[in-house]
Amino acid sequence: MSHQYYPVVLQLGARTIHAGFAGDAVPTIRSVTNAYDLKDAQVDQNDGLNHASDQRLEVEVNDIDFRGNVLWDNDLVGYDFPQLERLLERIIYDIYQNNLLVDAKKCKVLILEPPFFPIPLKKMLTKVLLFHIHAQSVRFFPEPVLSSISSGSNNALVIDMGWCQSTITAVFDLRILYKESRVTNRAGKNFHAFVRTNLKENGIDSLSFDFVEDLICDTFYCNPHTILEEEEKYSTFTYNGISIPNKLRYNLIDQFFFENGLKPNVDDENNFLVPLIKGLKKQLPIDLRSTLFTNIIFTGGLTKIPGMKTRILNELQIESESKIEALEALGPWAGASLYCSTSLMSPSTTAGSKKSDELLRDRYLNGESILQDWTDQLYN
Repeated sequence: MSHQYYPVVLQLGARTIHAGFAGDAVPTIRSVTNAYDLKDAQVDQNDGLNHASDQRLEVEVNDIDFRGNVLWDNDLVGYDFPQLERLLERIIYDIYQNNLLVDAKKCKVLILEPPFFPIPLKKMLTKVLLFHIHAQSVRFFPEPVLSSISSGSNNALVIDMGWCQSTITAVFDLRILYKESRVTNRAGKNFHAFVRTNLKENGIDSLSFDFVEDLICDTFYCNPHTILEEEEKYSTFTYNGISIPNKLRYNLIDQFFFENGLKPNVDDENNFLVPLIKGLKKQLPIDLRSTLFTNIIFTGGLTKIPGMKTRILNELQIESESKIEALEALGPWAGASLYCSTSLMSPSTTAGSKKSDELLRDRYLNGESILQDWTDQLYN
């Protein structure tokens, strides 16, 4: 049997999809998930199940129908698993047929795994790729480590502000320190709901999902420090024919992400980001603090908001005696592309490999391979 194969790098998120071949500088396909027909494969998420975390955030998440725009949510409440599995099969099949243009049977797939990725979704992706799509093998690799690889550093503090959650992950010697990782629900989904709620309070209602997302991406910015509102208190700007108070462009970011004077609570899923990072620093071993906090990597869609990274660094520097610095990184997909193009994924090292983190199709179908969760690494 020939060992020749195509190494495919796949990043499936709640809002974005990136896919391409190892060694390429950029993905072959970069798309938002709502480019596909998602409504057909999701059940009603507004079924009266109110989340305590959403209530504490004081946003009307449960009143917003995200169907047709979001592939999944980490809590998986209101999702029909068989329908979601069929949807993933259609999306991945479409990627192979229309973008990658290769036979899936000749591919080995590296999947980028976000921090605290739900094991049901992980099992579902594995089943779709190995059972339905017939990929040769599947391997999961954590996004924070790949972000670190893409920066050229073995050590980093990776701040990922994504759609479902924001995570702070310590990476040392290309290994995740899971016990020193932190998570908060102050991320894209809840911020979207927070913005929509405030627009509604200002008399702006009946807005589409894409309008709110485009408004945030095109007009919102983060000030380096908290500023006075007086100068723009009454000014407005027009976006797509709708008049919007100018102060909302920066005020909402201040209110949602940078409320000061609160100490992080380990039992609170809605901690503000900066206090959470400061609390993590105190929990890190002393000899790692300087190494990690001079190698901060930002990733995720919210970090692209102008001024967001600068504001976080400024807030961290205020009470720190040591230097706080950020690294430029190419992103987790580029890190995966670099990783796969090395000898680590070459036929000579993967053929006959006994490593448990690569799931071969035949062994998986025969029940001989076990899919590991990130929690399996806690005490290894």
